[in-house]
Amino acid sequence: MHTTERMDEPEIPAAGSVGPELGPHSMLRMIAAMSPRELPRFVSALDEAISRWTSEDVSAPCGDPDAELTRLHALKSITSALGSPMIAKACDDLGDCVRSGATVEHIRRRSQRVAAAAQRLLQRSIVPRS
Repeated sequence: MHTTERMDEPEIPAAGSVGPELGPHSMLRMIAAMSPRELPRFVSALDEAISRWTSEDVSAPCGDPDAELTRLHALKSITSALGSPMIAKACDDLGDCVRSGATVEHIRRRSQRVAAAAQRLLQRSIVPRS
């Protein structure tokens, strides 16, 4: 009889500093498991990148859909460290909106909300050490 076994994901120890809201393959989980001393520096850099994204002027003129797709790809790249399928899907959905002709201002406002959600997830996921 032939059986297949499912390999379980390695679990981050409870004493780790990364919360359960992150995807199982998130870069933050890997850093927490492999190099916990580097985690604060990585989190800080990620938080700074997301902050720069959310502080961009949404009303800046841009009529080039390819430029907006590039911006959305950058947002997805920045937030991919979280491993959140919901954030990734939101970025993909925004790309679909650009391709369907939605206004740039509408896309930029929504992308800032996605970035803000990613930043909140990052902040909730990092549990302060005692």
